[in-house]
Amino acid sequence: MVSEKVKNIIRQVRGVSFKGDASIDTFEEGYIPILRSNNIGEGTINFDNLIYIKNDLVKEDQKLKKGDILITASTGSLNVIGKNGSFNNDYDGSFGAFCKVVRPLEDKVYPQYLKYFFQSSYYRTTIKSVINGANINNIKNEHIDDLKIPLRPLPEQKRIASLLDAADRNRRLNQELIKEYNRLTQSIFLEMFGDPVSNPMGWEKVKLGDFIEIKHGFAFKSENFVKDSDFKLLTPGHFFENGGFKDIGVKQKFYDGEFPSEYLLGKGDLLVAMTEQAYGLLGSTLLVPEEKTFLHNQRLGLIDFDSNVLNKIFVYYLFNQKSIRSQIQMSATGTKVRHTSPKKIYEVEFSIPSFDLQNQFANRITLIEDQKRLAEESLAASEDLFNALLQEVFAK
Repeated sequence: MVSEKVKNIIRQVRGVSFKGDASIDTFEEGYIPILRSNNIGEGTINFDNLIYIKNDLVKEDQKLKKGDILITASTGSLNVIGKNGSFNNDYDGSFGAFCKVVRPLEDKVYPQYLKYFFQSSYYRTTIKSVINGANINNIKNEHIDDLKIPLRPLPEQKRIASLLDAADRNRRLNQELIKEYNRLTQSIFLEMFGDPVSNPMGWEKVKLGDFIEIKHGFAFKSENFVKDSDFKLLTPGHFFENGGFKDIGVKQKFYDGEFPSEYLLGKGDLLVAMTEQAYGLLGSTLLVPEEKTFLHNQRLGLIDFDSNVLNKIFVYYLFNQKSIRSQIQMSATGTKVRHTSPKKIYEVEFSIPSFDLQNQFANRITLIEDQKRLAEESLAASEDLFNALLQEVFAK
């Protein structure tokens, strides 16, 4: 097996540049959809919030084709730069100037094999290491061209891609199952309480600061991070975007050093993400899954309240409502990484239902949460397997 420079097995295609007033928000005859960075996930493409421009502004080469890999190439966020997704079929659309396409030369590389290379930790780590923009991070052609890929014979590439396809399907099935549980619990919340900001039930409007207190975590020293110990560091990476504890597997940090005992968390403690380590996480909540194992890191807030007035499960789901998270997002500060504070969260307004109704909600949710937890454990295992396979195939 040899390592080949990526430039020898691909072509790069620049996105379409156009003036802002050249685009429209709804499809019209003679227009073509344009994908942007917000349409690119982690190995996925979504087709939400499209814009459209006239066909004659798009060159034929800029139309998306089967096997293309669409990459976020210009952004202010290091967490977003380099994100990409691929196309299993031709798409009658194009992409904007802040993105670029890597188009495989199929006589030299199997498209699915190349797709997984661009999901590897080697790719993401290398790209971030060469980006040095002060405010805007840009991936230049040479950043992609100079990457090195283990280039096996085409039949071997196809065999490996097939294995990765199976592992990827498994983890995405778990992701979809969790989404279904989230949709169900969200439906129950809205059925019982309505939107907590628009307040269709006509309940009393209050501020979070009237009922809760948020305690910052401790600044644990990096020199005491170890491969294994009795104590695990809880970080924003443990939060799902829609709330809940995420097992981060091999990425887990352990701590072997002195710390104040008050920062050792108990099972069921409710925490909120105060730093947006990844897009959408700011304001997300989780319940600590184990007793006196996890450490309260400084980028998280421990939520305390009177348990005779607020039900913990209700508070957990309250924070994960779009209208509440929107208030938290709007008051956040920072450019590359967004932050909030207890003071800002205290100003968030919501409508408060009776304590009895909160308890009824918690009782209905418990069984669903138990099933969701099993799905999250299965997801963590399937992601570990997928990432281990990627590492084995594309490690440098």
